[in-house]
Amino acid sequence: MEKKQVFMRNHGTYSVNALINLVKTLDDMEISTSTLMKAVTNKLWEEENIAFSPSQLFTHGTEKIISNFHLERIKTADMSWPIFIFDTMSVSGLGQIPLAFDFDIEIFGRFDVLDGLHRLSNAVYLTKQKYVKVKLVPWSILQKSKTDPFVFSKTTPQKIYSMIHVHYINEQYV
Repeated sequence: MEKKQVFMRNHGTYSVNALINLVKTLDDMEISTSTLMKAVTNKLWEEENIAFSPSQLFTHGTEKIISNFHLERIKTADMSWPIFIFDTMSVSGLGQIPLAFDFDIEIFGRFDVLDGLHRLSNAVYLTKQKYVKVKLVPWSILQKSKTDPFVFSKTTPQKIYSMIHVHYINEQYV
């Protein structure tokens, strides 16, 4: 069964599955991992009501592993896939900056990692890469990947813990 994956931001809920199809025609680029470091230092993941950052998995000793799930996903990340990023400053040229972007710029910095945080963490902490392959997603494509925020379940509402977490959804619920 294919997993449906979404990510949430203040300005909407987006389908990673749709985004993958929409960015196929975009060229891959390389970007310095140092440019994306804000993403790995923010507490973007949550387990058992404890928020943590990817960097915390590597700054605490092995006796304090916060998340075996995320650590395993980082170790096994498919590095052949590009990381999908969004330039939060790019919306300024649209003349209609959503208020939510003030929050996003503060949280994510200039570039928001839409998909590929495990890959980025692998590149930064395990393989020590200086550059990673990315696809720079324009606002117009991001908007086409927008989805229903309550796609999690049509029968049982689930609590949305944060506007910045990635969630996996079984196909049976969508």
